[in-house]
Amino acid sequence: ERAHSYGRRALKIHLNQKDIHALPFRAFEKEIDEFNKSDLNVIYWCAAAWGGWINSNLHSMNAIAELPKVIALMKWVVKTDESFNSGRAHLFLGVFYSALPTMLGGDSNVALRHFEKNIEITKNRSLLPYVLMAEYYTRQIFDRKRHDELLKYVIQHSVFPDSSYALENKISQQRANLLLDTADDFF
Repeated sequence: ERAHSYGRRALKIHLNQKDIHALPFRAFEKEIDEFNKSDLNVIYWCAAAWGGWINSNLHSMNAIAELPKVIALMKWVVKTDESFNSGRAHLFLGVFYSALPTMLGGDSNVALRHFEKNIEITKNRSLLPYVLMAEYYTRQIFDRKRHDELLKYVIQHSVFPDSSYALENKISQQRANLLLDTADDFF
């Protein structure tokens, strides 16, 4: 809640305008078209906080109704500089397109491209895209074989302590173990 509030205020101050969160979607899209590359840092972190807030409020239809705005911001980030913050906007979009059913805008092919792009951007040093691909993409398409292969790859991968991804990779390995242990409950 606090990160979302800070993100809203930062965006309002940075853009020196009214709260664009409250705009109808079409007007919101027009505002996005006016963003500059210099806005990238604020836009990304605002969208990430906003998305986290939505995720923690999935019981609220009002929160879920704001998701298209976050998706629009993340698409803008990808269009502006897809490698920003190690390509995390691609991960966000990969999870989004995997998690939703097709009739609600999900698209497993688009999701896969976002996950693969994040792997490319991180030069295969981050294990997180493999875990998220297993958790969201392979479960959406019911591909147990690929699910298990991805998770086993993560578990067996060496984590180098001097890597900037060391902590993330250790946590990814723990998550991979949990997902592999509970796979029979899903598939």
